[in-house]
Amino acid sequence: MDNVVRFLAYALLFVVCTVAGRSPGCPRGARVVLLAIGTVGLLLGLAEVLEVGGWVSDQGRSVAWSDGWYRDRRRVQALVVVAIAAVTVVAAFTCAVALKAYGVRMSAVAALGMVLLGFIAARTVSLHQLDHYFYAEVAPGGLNLGQVAELMLVALLAAAILNLRWSEGIQGSGSLSPPV
Repeated sequence: MDNVVRFLAYALLFVVCTVAGRSPGCPRGARVVLLAIGTVGLLLGLAEVLEVGGWVSDQGRSVAWSDGWYRDRRRVQALVVVAIAAVTVVAAFTCAVALKAYGVRMSAVAALGMVLLGFIAARTVSLHQLDHYFYAEVAPGGLNLGQVAELMLVALLAAAILNLRWSEGIQGSGSLSPPV
């Protein structure tokens, strides 16, 4: 059930990104970013339903066993999580700076999209010190803290895109006008 809810959240994100990106006056660069966020979101939703994250974790464990470093995998996982965090910060900052011509809100949307991807990547690595928190059941229906945090990030990203779309619009070579 929780995978279906997460898929629906990502599908809704795709719709929001598509509507905002295809709005009249949306500059081409902003349109590309919004459609990319929506497409990646839809792919993430499909990955949730197909449980790709669990499969990736299983493959990592299998490689650790076959290559003889399973006992030391925690150190490798911790290094990967630190690398993911560093790449996420750099990617979010780079997106924010690269898109500043489209306004602060567009920069924030792109940076938030990078944070969502970083969160999902860190959770997929399955570091037990983080799993303790990620998999603690905190909501009705068996949703755990990691899933609730992910849904909140998706909702925040969708809300930021809607705010971008219907407030002052996307700046740049064109703008979006609020609905009449």
